[in-house]
Amino acid sequence: GVGGWAAIIITPGRGQSLSKAQTPSGVKAHSKEHAASKQPRHNNQVIELGGRVEDTTNNRMELTAVGKALRYLETTSGIVKIFSDSRYVIDGMSKWLNSWKANHWKKSDGKEILNLQYWKRLDELVEAREQEVYWQHVKGHSNHPANDRCDEIAVNYAKGRRITLYKGNLSTYSVQIDETC
Repeated sequence: GVGGWAAIIITPGRGQSLSKAQTPSGVKAHSKEHAASKQPRHNNQVIELGGRVEDTTNNRMELTAVGKALRYLETTSGIVKIFSDSRYVIDGMSKWLNSWKANHWKKSDGKEILNLQYWKRLDELVEAREQEVYWQHVKGHSNHPANDRCDEIAVNYAKGRRITLYKGNLSTYSVQIDETC
C-alpha cells in the first residue's frame, strides 16, 4: 500500500561527536525525495526529511528512512548514531548483516533475505563512511519526542497531506532532543 517515511538529522555542536538520525517504525517511502535542505554544514542544526511511496511495505519504509538519512550524510564526516524503533532495521544492521554477507546474502535456511536491494544499499552507505555508524533501538509509541515527530511526518506523507519540514538551529526546534534522541 501507500506509505510515508521520515528521518530527523541532528548535527552536533562544538565538542560533541555524533550526528544523529532518528527514524520511526511504521514509516513508508517514495521515489521523490523531499528535504528541508541539503547537506548540514553548521553545528547544532536539525534537518527533517520525509517522503511517500505508492506501493510499498512497512519494512521497506523503515529501510528507506535510514537509507535516505545516510545518503544525506554521505559527504558529512564524523560518527553517526542511528536511533530507530524498528527492530528489523536495528537487528538487521547490528546482528544479522555480517552473517547474511558471509552466506552470499542468504538466511541461515538458504533462502534469500527479503528486501535485498535495500539491505545492500544500507551496507554500501555504512561501508563508505570513514567513521563508525552506531545503531540504537528506541521504543515506539512511548512518548519519545523525536520518534513521535518522525511518525507524524511519515503519516502525513502516507496520507498525502502537506507538512512543513524543519531545517534550522537545534535551539529553535520545537521537538525535545536529548542524548537519547
